[in-house]
Amino acid sequence: MVTRVDHYRMQDGRTPLAEDYFNPIWSDLDRRLDILERLRVSWLDAVTLLQSQGLARLNEGVAPLLQQLQDNAAEVIASLESLGEVATAEQGALADSALQPADIGVSVQASHANLAALAGLSGQANRVAYFSAAGAMALTALTASARTLLAASDATAQRAALGLEIGNHVQAYSAALDAWAALAPPTGEVVGTSGSQTLAGKTVTGLQETRTAPSISAGTLTLDCAAGNVFTVALNANITTLNFSNVPVSGTAYGCTVEFTADGTQRTITWGSSVKWPGGWAPTPTATNGKVDRVVLTTHNGGTTWYAANAGQNY
Repeated sequence: MVTRVDHYRMQDGRTPLAEDYFNPIWSDLDRRLDILERLRVSWLDAVTLLQSQGLARLNEGVAPLLQQLQDNAAEVIASLESLGEVATAEQGALADSALQPADIGVSVQASHANLAALAGLSGQANRVAYFSAAGAMALTALTASARTLLAASDATAQRAALGLEIGNHVQAYSAALDAWAALAPPTGEVVGTSGSQTLAGKTVTGLQETRTAPSISAGTLTLDCAAGNVFTVALNANITTLNFSNVPVSGTAYGCTVEFTADGTQRTITWGSSVKWPGGWAPTPTATNGKVDRVVLTTHNGGTTWYAANAGQNY
């Protein structure tokens, strides 16, 4: 309701004290109060009607639902109680079964010191567990190389990882080597990969000697005693200097054969003072192209003296 304070306001010295002024105000106030009283009666009637009819209808509609809900709840509670009794019985049976000694090791894991030892370890990177004693375990290093070996798919891959490939890093099996290993060791020295050795009381059959072909360079011919015992030389120039290298030490005899093949020109050979010929006479080399002269040289004093022999010419 709109207020009318400004319409009723009195002002000192200006508002008259007369019925013509105040009666309209009292009439208006009375009329407004009458409206409020009428509204109050209408609201009270509405509230009474709502209480008498609306709530009654709500009670009629909701009460059966509430009763049904209570009945259903009672049935659910009864079912749950029954199910709980069944579950409790089943759990008891299972508990009784699990606690039977016969089920340990079948249904449940039996206690064991080894398992307890494993559970007591603290895992670390690049470590593997191992038994240090009965019922005791420890950790040891697991290197990258060890993991590579463990990851190898077969023995061949494992040998490759270890650098032990057969025929490459290690000797392939041979029955002949087994037979040789079964032999009794001989007396004296056995030839190996080391330096010079002495063989005593040995019989050598089918001896083969190494042949080399040194060349004449600027009139110089060098015979390397370590290279072999037979030398074939193309006599295509005069030999002014004859050298021997790697001659065995004094006290060891060494012999070699030198074969000179002529080139069709008469050549000369300066043997040097260390080479001794029978009667002091050295043969003249054959000049015919393709013909071969053979000379045998031996020494036993480290090359200080070479004993020369003409083993044939003009072959």
